Amino acid sequence: MVYITASQSTTVLYQLEEQPETVTLAGGSVLQRPVKPWIPVSISANVSIQVMFYSMGAAVPNSSHAFLMNVPDVASYCRMYSLNAQEGFENFALMVANTSETGAIILDNQPLRDVVWKRVPGTEFVWGMHPLGPAISSHAVEHPSSPFALLSVGTAAMDSYGIPGSCRKNVTFQCQTETSQINDKLEMCKDVFLQGSNSEFCSFVNSTLVSLETMCAQDRAVSLQEVACPFGPFLNSSTLSAGGKESKGEVASAVTFLLQSVELAALTAALKSPENRTQTMTTEFMAIEMLLIVPAAGPCDEVFRLRAQEETMDIHCDTVTRAPTEA
Repeated sequence: MVYITASQSTTVLYQLEEQPETVTLAGGSVLQRPVKPWIPVSISANVSIQVMFYSMGAAVPNSSHAFLMNVPDVASYCRMYSLNAQEGFENFALMVANTSETGAIILDNQPLRDVVWKRVPGTEFVWGMHPLGPAISSHAVEHPSSPFALLSVGTAAMDSYGIPGSCRKNVTFQCQTETSQINDKLEMCKDVFLQGSNSEFCSFVNSTLVSLETMCAQDRAVSLQEVACPFGPFLNSSTLSAGGKESKGEVASAVTFLLQSVELAALTAALKSPENRTQTMTTEFMAIEMLLIVPAAGPCDEVFRLRAQEETMDIHCDTVTRAPTEA
């Protein structure tokens, strides 16, 4: 079911399959129209409207609950998205793209394959779905030049969800991710994906970076708890498990990359909240203590001690004041 809300007198064109329908709405009114499974609908209007999709769930093969989702308009389509697959759900990325641009869509730095694109009647767009599996994971989907729509949907026994994908902006400078260690990993994984290979290590790197960029894109001060939360589940990743497919070197690199990402996220949080000189946070997965150091005039002889769980670290103030970013 779709619900179309008008804020003023509006003419709406609603097309299901090859059957267009024109309706005039008064300001403040809501138009309710049915939809059919796997049949696309196109909606246009002469002024701005809000469109909500209501899924009533399904009885087979697994009973799933209803959900309500906002439908983005064409003007809000984006070239880069991040989305998170949920644990225990059959997760899918649902995309709407220009007919001539589907071949250039990239998922996790790899060309998107095995998507059956279907025409949206009355438009220049097509739609398709790509399964993401039942495990918790983060993904990046992008097109080099053409905006498209991305929706994240999932079903489980007695549960379901549907949300628009999160539009990613170029947050590299804000995130301070231009480090040689991160760039080296990205270049290596880019070559792996271009060769058509699969790599759990590279998928782990990409998912970690998506979480870093999403956190850093916040235009507000964030707490250490918010910094740590997106990274915690990665510590249970099979990529970091002994005896997995990855070599010891890849496991070590993955752990290092994750810790560097948490460090960068914590640094960004500190610089956004300079009034908080000290912050401490402990979760099930990690412990972080952060101390903001303001460089003093003249020589610095002070030694700072950080404590996290059973570990301690002594840092001479010269180590910080001579660093490219003081924190």
